[in-house]
Amino acid sequence: MDQTIFSKYKQTSFFSDEWLELESAPGLFSLLLEDLHMPSIQVEEIYDLDSINSPVYGFVFLFKLVSGRKSRRKLLYDETTDFLIQDNEVVREMFFAHQIIPNSCATHSLLSVLLNSEEIELSDTLSSMKEFTKGFTPENKGVSICNIPEIALAHNKHASP
Repeated sequence: MDQTIFSKYKQTSFFSDEWLELESAPGLFSLLLEDLHMPSIQVEEIYDLDSINSPVYGFVFLFKLVSGRKSRRKLLYDETTDFLIQDNEVVREMFFAHQIIPNSCATHSLLSVLLNSEEIELSDTLSSMKEFTKGFTPENKGVSICNIPEIALAHNKHASP
């Protein structure tokens, strides 16, 4: 990530160190959506794709973090393969934000689904954010998320004590 952007983010964000860890639970995700003023959308846990009988806007894969295994695997990129999007315009048109704030993965996953669906009517806050960040890099979209108090407050409301 560009250090200039990161330095600016650190100076301007009121919420960078205050995002609390959330449990990976579908019910909690639905409550978070309500607090983001998206009550008509809910998250359901599924075990069988054949059991789905309502519109699906996206999938969020939840997992339990195994303590002691916090390191990430590094992806080796071979330029002869074509599995990464390299067109910056394509990347900027979709909503994908780098997770800049620790513990914000639940909110990031929901925002990615919501802001990439043309079929969902967004709340005023999310609609404004989508319009404001249109054309931003993923890094700048991540910085923007951490500077929207409504999103940080909704996220933190559901953290376990």
